[in-house]
This record gives sequence, C-alpha cells and structure tokens, in this order.
Amino acid sequence: MAARAGETTTKIVPVQASAMTSALYLFPLPHQLGAPYFDGINVTEILARWVDLTMDSTDGQCIKKMPLYCETTLGLNIKELDIYREGKNRDDFTIVLKSEFREDDSEQMRNTETYLQSLVQKMRKENDPSIAAYRTFIFEFARRSNFLVAKLVINKHTRIVLFLQAFSDKIGDKLYKRCRIDIDDTGSTAHIWAELKKEALNICTKDDSQMSKLWKTKKQLETSPVKPIPKMREGQQPRLEEVGPTLSSRGISGGPLDEVTKMMKDLQLSQIEAQKRFENELAFLRDVFTKVPRPATAHAPAPYYPPRQYGNREYPPNQGAQMNRIRGCYWDELMH
Repeated sequence: MAARAGETTTKIVPVQASAMTSALYLFPLPHQLGAPYFDGINVTEILARWVDLTMDSTDGQCIKKMPLYCETTLGLNIKELDIYREGKNRDDFTIVLKSEFREDDSEQMRNTETYLQSLVQKMRKENDPSIAAYRTFIFEFARRSNFLVAKLVINKHTRIVLFLQAFSDKIGDKLYKRCRIDIDDTGSTAHIWAELKKEALNICTKDDSQMSKLWKTKKQLETSPVKPIPKMREGQQPRLEEVGPTLSSRGISGGPLDEVTKMMKDLQLSQIEAQKRFENELAFLRDVFTKVPRPATAHAPAPYYPPRQYGNREYPPNQGAQMNRIRGCYWDELMH
C-alpha cells in the first residue's frame, strides 16, 4: 500500500520459519537434578550421556562445559589438559578422557582378555544354563571379542577357542561338526566366527533345539494339574484314568518316559492299598477300645469301726512300739 504525503513507512522483515519452529530445550545446570556428574568413576557412561546432551552444541562448547559438571578437583585437572585448551575436536577429547580415567571405568575393564576368560569360566560352571543365559553369554562374548580382535588384543583363533570352552562337551562336539573346525589348524578358524555364532544360537536358543524342548517339558510337568487320588470303597479296584494324567496325555512321548509313567502308576496303586490297609487296622482298634468295658478304677471304702468297739481288730493300729496283737474278742487297754 502506498504511503500518503508526510507519512513514514516501516518495513517489516519476515522472521525465518526455521527459527520459529526450532525445538528449544533447557540444558541442565551444574548440580541440578538430572544433570550429569563425573567423579572419576565410569567415564564411558558419563561421556555417553554428555554427548547426547551436547549434540546440538559445537565441539568447543561441548569441551568447555565439561569441567563444570565434574568434581571440583577433577574439573581443574581437565582444564590443564592440552586437548581442553585446544577445544577443537570432541572425539579426541573423549579419547583422552577415557585414557586418563581407564582404571576406574567398568566398561573399559570388560574390554579385556581377562574379562573374556572370566565370562567363559562362569558359563562353563553353570550346571543347567537356561536359554536366556545362553543368549546373554553369546551376545556379550561377541560384543567384547569383536572389540578385542579389532584392537589386535587377541587373534581370531583365540576367540574361537575361548568361545568353544564355554559350552559342554556335547554342545561343543556339535559345533565342531557343523562348522567343520580343526582346532590344530589355525587357518580353519579364520573366517568361521559368524557361522559359529549362528550355530550356537540355533543349538541353544531356537524353538526346535533340544534345550528348548527340555525346558518346555519341564514347564509342562510343573504347570499341568494332577487329579487327586479318589477314595476307594471296600473291594473296589481303582481305574488307571482316575489316578491322574499320564505323560502321553500331556503331549510327551518316548520309551523312557512311558516307563516312568508306568512306575508312577504302580506307586500310586501301592499307596492306595497301603492307605486302605491302614484304615482297616484303625477301624479294628477303634472297635476293640469302644466295645470292651474297662475295669472300674474307684474302690469301695472300707467299713468304719469306731474305737473300743467289741471285737475291733483294726484299732489301735499295729504299728511301731504300740504293736498290739489282739487275740480276744475285746480290748481293755491293758497288755495281755
């Protein structure tokens, strides 16, 4: 619209749409709830959170803010580092901090051959590992060993040998055959890690594996309801279907399992017979004690004879020095 004579116009500059729609967030202040705090322990975990919080900051801002979120002495020591004074590359800054505080970093301590060996020994000592335990071990071993192989701490042959030592002899033999491993030939283990890991997961964790079937069988036996043993009338023989569900009715088949089923049925029948015999003996004892009269425990009192009565042979008492044996028919208090 054209301006009138003597009027001034104001030019309106449109605001960039990107500035209006940009996401704003509040960066936590030092020592504020939710703010990262580094006290020299687990530097890898702290740096991972720090990188996430400063992803929209420049490398220089990311580096200069770091001492404010540390323990006071640690913050002063970080400021003395050359990489901090340069303040150019956050990746180099992260590498230097991990190297400085490596001894107290649990994550870096797990990236060692010693930790890998302890992981294998712990798995080997498990008497009956679950599917979840197998899966956790395989993925943890793969992650740590990949780092050690990339850093040339261990070679590929050592990784294969350590991995196989974690399993039982039965599972280990299967892995040897499926992956065609020759332990004496280091060349045969150079490029089989991916296949070995896949076969280990198939044997130990897949639904069609023997380990999975074993755990399913155990779960079915624990959760299947068992019928109570019915009371039998005298002369009545129990039916097998009344004893309880068999293993075959639970979807479990097999020669040894059928033998166990038969043994359990025989044991339950023997228990019923023993219970019946016990009830008969108990009824017999109950009849004996209820029908036979018991002897009276109360006695009739002795007749009372007053003293000095004619013919009294009970008075005075024949005890001690007063022992008087009466031979006549009366007592005149004199010695006879």
